[in-house]
Amino acid sequence: MAVIFLSELAQKLFVWNTEELKTLSESSAIVRNEQSGEIMIKKRLDNINVEIMQKLCSIRHRNLAAVIKVTKENGSFYSYSEFVPGRSIQSYIDEGKIFSEEEALKIALQICDGLEKLHSNGIIHRDITAANIILSYDGNVKIIDYGIARTAKENASRDTYILGTAGYAAPEQFGFSQTDERTDIYAVGVLVNMLLTGKFPNEEMCSGRFKRIVKRCTSMDSSDRFSSVNELKSELSGPKVFLKNDDGFPGFRSQNLIIKILASLIYFIIIFIDCALVSSTYTGKGLFRAVLQCINLTVAFAVPFCLICNPYDLQGKIKHFSAMKDSTKIAIRVIFSIIFLLGGFFIMLSLF
Repeated sequence: MAVIFLSELAQKLFVWNTEELKTLSESSAIVRNEQSGEIMIKKRLDNINVEIMQKLCSIRHRNLAAVIKVTKENGSFYSYSEFVPGRSIQSYIDEGKIFSEEEALKIALQICDGLEKLHSNGIIHRDITAANIILSYDGNVKIIDYGIARTAKENASRDTYILGTAGYAAPEQFGFSQTDERTDIYAVGVLVNMLLTGKFPNEEMCSGRFKRIVKRCTSMDSSDRFSSVNELKSELSGPKVFLKNDDGFPGFRSQNLIIKILASLIYFIIIFIDCALVSSTYTGKGLFRAVLQCINLTVAFAVPFCLICNPYDLQGKIKHFSAMKDSTKIAIRVIFSIIFLLGGFFIMLSLF
């Protein structure tokens, strides 16, 4: 279907006198409409973007930055889009912020809502990144920058143009096959991982509630991903996301019965030894020292256990610890485990 642009006469009648406030790049700037005072993003378009941007002019959603109009000026096409007051997720990540699971869930659901609106209109964004998601000052999430968006084409075997942002781009964006809604789902999975870890999934996979979802979103084979944003949103909204999978209590994460039996035996032996030591202290030194011994042994074993085994992803809930480099995390685990074990051993001897 041919796209009808504003005629030269219509553009003269509805011309916008704009004042440039800030240059963003060679092709885009923040401008102000001198008649209405409205702040907008003005962007020069490539010819391949014009039709899709014109289609976006008719789409409105609270989680999508609105495209207000497309015009032709001095032989070039330009789009005028909504300016969203706020900060990009990338700016928070650059500062070292690690989002909580609750924050990540709220952001992911709003991104899904925006994408669902695009997909229902046959549009694939293809560039969902931390830099293209704005957290507005009123707490709303907005998807911006439709520069490489395209319409879905059912019969095409691959995309004509290979575009995308490294790290977020799905394999099919590199020319292996045709992009579709699952391409955006891949990017959402990467983004959720970035929110929770500050890293791409291939650098550090998130743990806890979202691990299974991120893995499925970022499957190399698009047929293994969620088939639609609605399916992903249902998974995020449903109770399954709040269930632990492989991040439970060490020894019981596996479905292997033998491993569970061995883990139970080891835990029993540790508890038995602790009880024997406390009982021995009580017999020789009395109740007060027995209580101190119980506290000492509990701390001496519990802290290294939590540092090394990370039951229920306790470490993932400590924001500053999650943001550290892997080498730093390992060093902290080893050093503090040794300190608590040696400290507990010497205190145990002194209480006998």
